[in-house]
Amino acid sequence: MERTIILNNKPSRDAAPETAVLASSLKDALKLKHTVPIHRAFIIGGASLYKATLEPSPEALVDRVLVTRITTPVYECDTFMPEFRTEGKWKQELHQVLVDWVGFDVPAGVQKQKDGTEYEFQLWTRQ
Repeated sequence: MERTIILNNKPSRDAAPETAVLASSLKDALKLKHTVPIHRAFIIGGASLYKATLEPSPEALVDRVLVTRITTPVYECDTFMPEFRTEGKWKQELHQVLVDWVGFDVPAGVQKQKDGTEYEFQLWTRQ
């Protein structure tokens, strides 16, 4: 059974699916990895959680980053993922490595939406 750990400073069982496990802090969520069988863990926002998990640390909480990089925004953006590549310890993988890792086909190269927004799916690995 797939499990989802939902991290929220005010977790509510009302808003969570039955298969979800709730945590109120990153520390609590990390403790759960020892009690809940997890094959792969995904961190899906927000900005402060990205920052906390991507910062260089002895624990290296994140070893891969799946990014939908918006290359040409049509609308004004006000929230951004922290820049994680500044340490020089990250490598962008070839598209086929991304496809192999996620286990399904992913469009290659820059994609364009009808409104003119351009984006690209990328996989970065910690070196």
